[in-house]
Amino acid sequence: MAIREIIKDIDYDLPDDIYHQTNVLSKKAYVKYKGPNKIYVWISSITNKIMRVQKAPEGELMFNNDMPMPQGDHYLVEVDAERDMDSAVICAMFDGVDPYSIPDIEETVPGQTSTYVRDKYPIPNHTYELTEIEFSLASHRFVTPFPWKQPIATWAERLVFRDNTLQNSDRLYSEDLGSSLTTAVQEYRTYLRTITEVVGVAWTATVPTGGAGYAQGDILLVQDPKYKNTSVVDEVKITVATVSGSGAITGISIENKRALYHPEAAIYTECFFVTNGAGTGAKVTLTKVKQVDPWKVEWQDQPLLTIHGETALASKADAVVTNTEDAKTRHQAEATFNPAHPQAVE
Repeated sequence: MAIREIIKDIDYDLPDDIYHQTNVLSKKAYVKYKGPNKIYVWISSITNKIMRVQKAPEGELMFNNDMPMPQGDHYLVEVDAERDMDSAVICAMFDGVDPYSIPDIEETVPGQTSTYVRDKYPIPNHTYELTEIEFSLASHRFVTPFPWKQPIATWAERLVFRDNTLQNSDRLYSEDLGSSLTTAVQEYRTYLRTITEVVGVAWTATVPTGGAGYAQGDILLVQDPKYKNTSVVDEVKITVATVSGSGAITGISIENKRALYHPEAAIYTECFFVTNGAGTGAKVTLTKVKQVDPWKVEWQDQPLLTIHGETALASKADAVVTNTEDAKTRHQAEATFNPAHPQAVE
């Protein structure tokens, strides 16, 4: 049968949030597919995973042995959108679902004034990782559930950028800066140091009970396993900065406070610690907010010009877009505009 265009209502599972890897909330999308009834995809004979689509009409001719196939570690599979829902979703991952009719939503992100704007739900090619979908030669069907789309950014990557920016911000200082610009640079450096706590990738440590007998420079090494989330991590290191006349802790500095391993919000009071000083009676509390997804955070711009005389902005490749049209372009770049495709979701 010749390839023909069809219109088909399809539904598919959604992750709990964009680029998340779970479906605990059992969310689904309902969209209309408008495209070919069949497509042909190359499958790796080594991994049995999708490699790429074969353009029509060559794909149909090769599959029906009317045209020679290229040699290689691959084989051709016919995907019939009318056969079952899984096949229809795979067809829709290549084209046929209009992203422009999907409503936008906005999210307020801690630590930034601009909102994060994205589509209310992703279309299939931004829901599943296409090249990780596996074909079963035994059943002649694709293995389900399909693997979720991998995140476009990680906190490990974003924090490398933050650390480099903080280190390079030393160059912003100059002897001829006025007081207002000096203040702006200082505030920017403070922002870079504290943003990790604001977005939930670092602990906030406090000493609500100062104890007595401590001295400036004493170390409180927090070894309590309850905050480590069963992970092997560096222990939070608290250094005493200031004390009262009785040696009660009144000021501290903190190291090793990264908490990438602990995505949920938490409060741990009276954490166990060891100290190299003579003080006693202090109590340590570790808190954090829920971790913000890294692709939703946009770094603040540097307040000054670089040494090259250009505006020192946070990398646009690293920053997440916030305007509606750019957000659609970023998240739906593989889709084709077609105003005839109404969408719905629940």
